[in-house]
Amino acid sequence: MIQQGHEDMEEIDIEIFEGLSRISLEKLYGEKCHIDPKTGYYKFNNSDMYVHRWIMEKILKRKLAPEEVVHHINGNKLDNHPSNLMLFEDEEDYTD
Repeated sequence: MIQQGHEDMEEIDIEIFEGLSRISLEKLYGEKCHIDPKTGYYKFNNSDMYVHRWIMEKILKRKLAPEEVVHHINGNKLDNHPSNLMLFEDEEDYTD
C-alpha cells in the first residue's frame, strides 16, 4: 500500500486537532508521518512538508512564507498540538 503525504489531509479541520489528545495525535502521525532523522521533526510521508508547519498553516488559514519559523513552546519537536506552536516572522525574530 502506498501511503499518501499531506495532500489527503487537506480536508481535516484544525479544530479536530485542538480536540485530540497528544496520544491520539501520535497515532494519526504514525499512519501518515515519520520522524525526519535529520531534523527530529515529524514530516509527512512522501512529502517535504513538516507537520508543525502544516498545522500552523491550518490555524492561520494561509500558506507560511519560507522564512517564517514555527516554534515548539515546550521544546518538544514531536509535540505538534496547536497550543504548543508559536509563529515567528523569521529566524531573527525567533532568536531575539
